[in-house]
Amino acid sequence: MPRHEQIYLWTYTSNLRMSWLNRWCFGPFDHFWSLAVEEHFYFMWPAIVFLLGAKRLAIACVGTIVVVGLARTFAALNPSFHVAVDVLTFFRADALCMGALLAILLSSSAPHQQTKRLATIALCVLLPMLVVIAISGKRFLGIPNSLCPLFFMAGMAVILLSRKQSILVKAIENSVLRFLGKYSYGMYVAQLPLVTLLPLEKVVAFFPMNAIGQSLLYLLSMFSLITAVAVLSFHLLESHFLRVKKIFH
Repeated sequence: MPRHEQIYLWTYTSNLRMSWLNRWCFGPFDHFWSLAVEEHFYFMWPAIVFLLGAKRLAIACVGTIVVVGLARTFAALNPSFHVAVDVLTFFRADALCMGALLAILLSSSAPHQQTKRLATIALCVLLPMLVVIAISGKRFLGIPNSLCPLFFMAGMAVILLSRKQSILVKAIENSVLRFLGKYSYGMYVAQLPLVTLLPLEKVVAFFPMNAIGQSLLYLLSMFSLITAVAVLSFHLLESHFLRVKKIFH
C-alpha cells in the first residue's frame, strides 16, 4: 500500500478509493472498507431517523433494501464495478437497513411471535442456500451480499424474541462470547495486519509436525496474539473514547 494513500484510511474513505480504482489497494488494511461503511452509517443515519417517523422510516428501509439489491445485481454484471459491489457504502446500505428495520419492528406493536416464526422459517431456508453458495465459491452477481445480512437479521430476531431462560439465549450470553464480543472490534482491526506480518510458514517453521498440526498450532497462536492485541488496544485506547458516550446520555 503506497504511503501517500493513507489519507483514505484516516478519513474512512478507503472504500470510496477502492471503488474508484476498482481494486483492492490497501493490502493488510483492505478490510477497513467495512469500518468506512460503518462510519458513513453513523454519520447519516441519526439525521434520517430524526427527519422520518417510525412508519416512514420502515418504508424507507424496505425501499432501500429492494433498490440496493437490484442495483448491486445489475452492477455486478459490469467488470468496472467488481470491487464496488462489495465495498461501496451504497451497495452495503441494504444490510444496514435490515438491521434498522429489525429494530423498528421490535420496538413497534407488531406481533412478536409471528415475527419470530417468520424469522425461524427464513433461517431454515437461507442456511442451506448460504452453505451451497460458500462451497461453490462463486459470486452469484452479489446476491449473497443480500442473503447473508438477511440470515443474520433473522437470527437476531429469533434470539431477541426468545425467552431469557431459553437454551439459545443462555448459550449466546455465556462468558466466552461476552469476552469475545467486548474485544471483537480490536480483533477485527488487528487480524489481517498480524496475519500478513506473521504468515503460517514463519510461525510454524520451527515445529516439525504434519500440515494439520501446523495449521492448528498457527490458528491457536494467532488467535491468542490477536486477542492479546485487542485487549491491550481496548484498555489503552478504546475504553477512554467510550467514556465520551456519557456526554450524550
